[in-house]
Amino acid sequence: WVEGGKKWFKSGDEKTQVKYLGEIKNGVPNGQGTLTFPNGEKYVGSWKYGKENGQGTYTFSNGRKYVGEFKDSKRHGKGTYTHHDGSKYEGEWKDGKPNGQGKWTFTDGKKYVGEFKDGKQTGQGTETYPDGSKYVGEFKDGDLNGQGTLTFPDGRKYIGEYKDNYRSGRGTYFFRNGDKYVGEFKDNNFNGQG
Repeated sequence: WVEGGKKWFKSGDEKTQVKYLGEIKNGVPNGQGTLTFPNGEKYVGSWKYGKENGQGTYTFSNGRKYVGEFKDSKRHGKGTYTHHDGSKYEGEWKDGKPNGQGKWTFTDGKKYVGEFKDGKQTGQGTETYPDGSKYVGEFKDGDLNGQGTLTFPDGRKYIGEYKDNYRSGRGTYFFRNGDKYVGEFKDNNFNGQG
């Protein structure tokens, strides 16, 4: 296989060229096969017209791994991506990026369950944090944006508007002692009379 041209040969140098072992139709991979790169990366799965299509597993040289569906050599459909540090995304993919419903679990205990668009948390979701805090609400481009509720393990709670991860706009903040502030917020701070 030659980069940029995708021309398939029956012989070559495995140390410097990609190696394909599997079914071939009209001179290109079609059916089941394994593609191994000189750097140790490997794809094992279904092929259609020389491209990864259908169910497959792609293992990266740094330990990352994707197991799931492919379309036109991109992650597309349902699949699980495991990062080399152990964090994991399970869910829907489109054009190589998380898109639709999914769950991202991090090694520090943080977890997000909800909607993704173009690889970022966008739409409705729930994010739980290692300290026990929990946010339920709207996200945009990976940030808390829109209406949401943040609950802290010590009993504090905020219900209201967020902008770029900050409490901004109208909201209600409940204190541990039962008091509450109802009013405007700006950059996570009380803003004006409550």
